Amino acid sequence: MSRKIPSQDSNSKKILTDGFYYEFEFLFGREKQTFIQQMERWCAKRKPPLNVILLHLLAGFVEWYYGVKVSQTMDQVDVQIREISEQWKAAAEKPKPVYKTEKSEVEGLDTISVSTELPDPWEEDYKDDWNAWRSNVK
Repeated sequence: MSRKIPSQDSNSKKILTDGFYYEFEFLFGREKQTFIQQMERWCAKRKPPLNVILLHLLAGFVEWYYGVKVSQTMDQVDVQIREISEQWKAAAEKPKPVYKTEKSEVEGLDTISVSTELPDPWEEDYKDDWNAWRSNVK
């Protein structure tokens, strides 16, 4: 009677006892397996002509799946770029300070003044403008 030799694969073990042949797999981190990995294992367990066909079909599906995932990610990146550019444009529209330099009485020392066009927060007409400006400054 010929004796079967266990597989050398690290993920599977084959046990042979008195004519009873049992094969099982060790799975580490089962919750981390993706659907594609589970499908590959399922296809590999089918009988020989079918498992090759299923694995080739699965390979085509995986290629299509990752192509779709990449295009979706690129679309999300494009949306984020548009949002960031709009934020930058809004930030560029804030009132810019005006710098003025004047000669002073001291030689070599100029008088520098910085001013901006801000709404007056104590006037009722400008209260909404002031709150809007303050929220954009943050």
